[in-house]
Amino acid sequence: MKKALLVCAFLALGFASCTSAGGGGFRLLMQDLPIDMDHVWITFGEISLYQENGDFKSYETKDASNNPLRVDLLTLRDNNLGTIFSGTVDAGTYEQLRLVVTKATYVAMGDTTETEIDLTVPSGEIKIPVLFEITAGGLTEVTVDFDAEKSIQAHPTGSGKHILRPVVTLVSVVPPPATT
Repeated sequence: MKKALLVCAFLALGFASCTSAGGGGFRLLMQDLPIDMDHVWITFGEISLYQENGDFKSYETKDASNNPLRVDLLTLRDNNLGTIFSGTVDAGTYEQLRLVVTKATYVAMGDTTETEIDLTVPSGEIKIPVLFEITAGGLTEVTVDFDAEKSIQAHPTGSGKHILRPVVTLVSVVPPPATT
């Protein structure tokens, strides 16, 4: 019920993270709905796009100062979107996107000391199976729902560790991939 909405928008804009003839625009945005925490920080190292033919390309995610991108999911509310990545990607059919998480932490509700509690991401990445196409000069938007409340768990052994096991569902792909 309390969910973070992860919005991937592939826009044909002139952001140059990579250049290739026949590429299309790609911009990854994120939005959040509240949960019972004051902060949920995620640092993204890169995004990887996997094509149907098995090829994949990875693109760094950086902030405006060219540092690894650190996002507080809880600041992204009420359609306030945060950009995770903007750039040009190769045209083609893709079947998966992966977000590499280099660090994840949270601050408990009402913690006035703002103590960040580490979250372990077992695989180090968030894998999102989704079929989409990037067309040369085109525009594609993929929206997935990231359920933060279900994704953050205490370790079952009582060790005090907290785990981020992303619960992500596909919401939409616009335009939908071509059917054959």
